[in-house]
Amino acid sequence: MRWNATFRYQKASTPTRDTNGLLIKPTASDFVMGTICQVERNAPAQHRIGADGQEFVYDYVMYTIPKYGNIIAVGDTLEIRLNDGNTFTKTILGTDITDKKVLAVWV
Repeated sequence: MRWNATFRYQKASTPTRDTNGLLIKPTASDFVMGTICQVERNAPAQHRIGADGQEFVYDYVMYTIPKYGNIIAVGDTLEIRLNDGNTFTKTILGTDITDKKVLAVWV
């Protein structure tokens, strides 16, 4: 089942080091408004094996326009607001850009 929704995204910041070589906790950026999307829940969760052999599990797939394929990336945070008012926040586990008409984001 798919729901209509909107999303906001927050870029994951890269860790930096101070002059002594110790990691500095990065400050998170603000959420940036995305656009409308469709969200599909997987029950039970889907298991995928990445190109590097690592297995990951995701609960939702978000479908949106392909222009966000160059903007959002693995590790970024998505806040998805369904049309019924429910909101959830998840980390992006993977993206699929093989279809030129739609971007699929696994969270």
